[in-house]
Amino acid sequence: MIKSEIRSLVFNEAQRLDPKARYHARFLDAVIEKCLSEMLWELYALDPHYLQRFTVTCISTVDYEAAASLYYTTLPVKIIPFPDKASGVRRVNTITQPSMRFYPADYREMDALRSSSYFKEVTDKILYIVTQERVVYYGMTAAIAAEGVIMEVIQPFSQFDDTDTVYIPEFRDGEGMSFDDRVKRKLMNIPPVDLSEDTDETNKVTK
Repeated sequence: MIKSEIRSLVFNEAQRLDPKARYHARFLDAVIEKCLSEMLWELYALDPHYLQRFTVTCISTVDYEAAASLYYTTLPVKIIPFPDKASGVRRVNTITQPSMRFYPADYREMDALRSSSYFKEVTDKILYIVTQERVVYYGMTAAIAAEGVIMEVIQPFSQFDDTDTVYIPEFRDGEGMSFDDRVKRKLMNIPPVDLSEDTDETNKVTK
């Protein structure tokens, strides 16, 4: 569904719960984001490969930090972190060199590898470490850095534009709760925001 359509759907559900209630668009987005993030974490717990269905493709530049002698990419969007090494960057690839492979790693592995005598002999693999702000590479070449990389990321609801398509996981949890059910439960537990004096048109939600 389109992001604005999801917000409208949630708004209509909120009106059914309380016809007199009014809600900020930012508040509704926060509720939606919370529900979607929870569902994606549950999918990860079932099988991390399921997350691939909900990634967004980004083409990003690779920069070089001379002081630290490392290549890195500043994350083009915020990501939802996950506990494995790939975190919210589920896949990285080159644009024109398919033979080169990227593998997620952590700093401990990287330190051990860099101290190994085999580090410079590996020429067909690039390791990447994901933080909340950037992706750091080891084994990156100047030629690949000049071309940039393709990333498959998991981004939160707030990072989508209103016209973007947002995929909602189609499953129920152990309590039989779907996405709609989760949203309703959260709306029932959180009081609405009074918009009687709010004239900001950017907060307006339509049915």
